Amino acid sequence: MKPYELCSGVNLHVIDGTKFKTHAIHVNLLWSMDQSKWAASFLLSYLLADTTFHYPTKKQLLEQQDRLYGASLNVLNTPRGACDSLRFSLSEIHSLEEGEDLLEAGFELVGELLFYARLEDGVFPEAMFMECREQAILSVRMAMDDPATECAEAAIRAYGGAAGMRALPTVEELESLTSSQCAEVWEFIRRNARVDIQVLSCESTERIVELTRRYFPFEARVKQGAVICPYQSSELRVETSRDLPQTHLTMLFETGVRLNDSRYPALVLANGLFGGLPSSLLFREVREAQGLCYSIDSALLSMDGLIRVMTAVEAEHLEETITSITEQAEAIRNGSFEEEDLEMTKQMIINVYRASLDDPDSLLSYNYRQALIWEVQSIEELCKTLGTITKQELCDSIASLRLTTISILHQNKEGE
Repeated sequence: MKPYELCSGVNLHVIDGTKFKTHAIHVNLLWSMDQSKWAASFLLSYLLADTTFHYPTKKQLLEQQDRLYGASLNVLNTPRGACDSLRFSLSEIHSLEEGEDLLEAGFELVGELLFYARLEDGVFPEAMFMECREQAILSVRMAMDDPATECAEAAIRAYGGAAGMRALPTVEELESLTSSQCAEVWEFIRRNARVDIQVLSCESTERIVELTRRYFPFEARVKQGAVICPYQSSELRVETSRDLPQTHLTMLFETGVRLNDSRYPALVLANGLFGGLPSSLLFREVREAQGLCYSIDSALLSMDGLIRVMTAVEAEHLEETITSITEQAEAIRNGSFEEEDLEMTKQMIINVYRASLDDPDSLLSYNYRQALIWEVQSIEELCKTLGTITKQELCDSIASLRLTTISILHQNKEGE
């Protein structure tokens, strides 16, 4: 369904939720990636999530959610492509008793987070700010304790550009932030970010529009530009080490195709065949046939036009694994796979998309991704397209495939 433009830069997307037992409200704020604001926007997902002006304690906000039969309320930092983003979301059941209006109560609660941040004299209270900053620092440290994450973060940071800016902020960057800086960034976001409001509900569109205008009174703003990342054309190999049982490896491949390209559905199949599915070449060849690793997979970074491969290996198998991964990529680009492989990949990916029709979160995620590139292709239409893609079209989608970045987190040997 086409969005309703409430005013310049503010759009409403209504998704039919008749078959679900829940309402869902997502408010997505999107702005051009800016390194100077990145750490603050990451911290804002903590500062804005637990309290508001009218609910100044976590307990009070949780009690209000309990009154809505355990509604789930979240604020997440969700950068996409060349843009940074905050998502405010609420999920709640339909009204249970006559006279209840849980949808309106849900709008009111999300509006609290958006328009009534807990500020005192224009800044976040110092005690609250310090607590949230410590939580954010802890989350970064915990994430970077995972060697797979550390290796992948090093790869994307080395690749650079807007993609590199999306790497997790450092502890030092978070420690240097002040309450006033975060308040200034929040004011900038609230007034300038592109706004996409998604409502999944069985209520009428007219009622949803009325509630949206009442509780989300965003002002007009300049429309945001491109979401798609430009390529960096780097050729890098970054290596670090720490005490680990295995060496971790991340490889980035540029594809030449991004989400807004007509070849993108074919690229989805190419990634599935390469390493995105249990039946992939990476799994069958690198893991099963050659025994070089225990787990290996690839992921498609759709806004960046990148395929990311991640695995962990014994140190003595590192170079052989890199060579084998590159060979599997070449095999797909050259069409060195069977038609049966393509048909199996089609069916598995189509089944994944069809399953998302029965999951509200997946449906909202797909809807928003389409909105970012101004497309209105339904999941059913995408499944039909996937089913008609030929072997040659798949090969054409990765004709420009190029290894661009290798990140290695070496295992330290005893005594080194």
